[in-house]
Amino acid sequence: MNIMQKIVTLTVFLSFMIPIVVLGRSYDIYVDASNDSGTEDGTSANPYNTISEGISAALLNDEDGREVYVANGEYQEQVHVEEDVELFGEDRSNTIIIGRDRDDDDFSYAVKMEHGTKIEDFTVKYGNTGILVEEDSRATIEHCKIKSFDKIGVEVLSADRNNKKIFTMEDCKIYKGDGKAMYIRKRKIDIRDNKIYDNEEEGIDLRSKVKGKIYDNEIYDNGESGIEFEMRKTKLKIKGNKIKSNDSSAITAQYRGKNEGGEVLIEDNKLKKNDEFALSCNNPQGGVPPVYYFSSSITMLENALSKNDSGSYAPMCQF
Repeated sequence: MNIMQKIVTLTVFLSFMIPIVVLGRSYDIYVDASNDSGTEDGTSANPYNTISEGISAALLNDEDGREVYVANGEYQEQVHVEEDVELFGEDRSNTIIIGRDRDDDDFSYAVKMEHGTKIEDFTVKYGNTGILVEEDSRATIEHCKIKSFDKIGVEVLSADRNNKKIFTMEDCKIYKGDGKAMYIRKRKIDIRDNKIYDNEEEGIDLRSKVKGKIYDNEIYDNGESGIEFEMRKTKLKIKGNKIKSNDSSAITAQYRGKNEGGEVLIEDNKLKKNDEFALSCNNPQGGVPPVYYFSSSITMLENALSKNDSGSYAPMCQF
C-alpha cells in the first residue's frame, strides 16, 4: 500500500470514529393571546400566549435569530424587550400592548427596549411612559401607535452619539397623551415620517448634546411647542416637517446657563398657525446668553413661516 492509499484509508476510518455534531438552528418564536389550548412551545401551531414568554424563549437563540411574531390581540403585560430581540406585530391597530394592571393602574412603562432591539406594528397604550429606551442602547421603533400615556410617549435615555447606539423612529403615531410625546437625552437620533399630535405637552423635547435628523414629520395640536431643544452642543438637522397649530411655538430653542452653542439647521419646514412664534428662543433657568448666541448656532433656510400669532422670531433669537 503506497502512502496516498494509507492517507485515504485513514481519512475514511476517522470519519466513522469522529461523532457528528448537529448545530442547533435558530428559529422564529410565535405568540398568540388567544391560545388557551394548554400547549405552548412557541411554534406557529402552539404559540405562547404572552409576549414575555416569547421573549424568554427567543433569548435562547443566537443573537441573529431572536425574532418574535405576535398575533393580533390585547396583551396586558409589561414588556421588557431584552438584547437583540425584535418584536413584530401582525397589525399595528390590532396588536395591542396594554400598559396597565388589572386595577387600571399604569405601569412605570409599557415597553422597555434594550440594545439591538426593534418593535414594529404594535399599538402601545397607557403606561406612565409608553416606550422606554434604555441607556447605551441602539433601538428602532417602526410603524407603531403610542397613545394615551400618562407622562411620556417615548422616553430615550443617554448614549454615545454614534451609529452603534442610534435611536430610530419611523412611520409612527404618538397621540392623545397626557404629557410629552417624546423626551430624548444625549444620543444620535433619526426621527422621520411620524405623526405627533394632540398631546398635552411638547411634541419632541430634546435635551442637550443630541445629534441627528428630524425629517418629514407632522407635529400638530400639541399643548406646548412642536419641537423643543437645548442648544448646548446640539447638532440637529430639522428638515421637511409640518409643524402647526401647537399651543406654544413651532420650534423652541433654549439657553440653560451654558455658553456652548450648537449647530442646528432648520430647513424647508412649514411652521404655521402656532399660538406663539415660528421660532422661539428663551432662557427658562435665567442667565443671559452671549450676544447672537442663537442666531450664530441656528441656520434658517427656505422655511415657510405663516400665521403664527406672535410672529416669526422671538426677540432673543436676534435674527
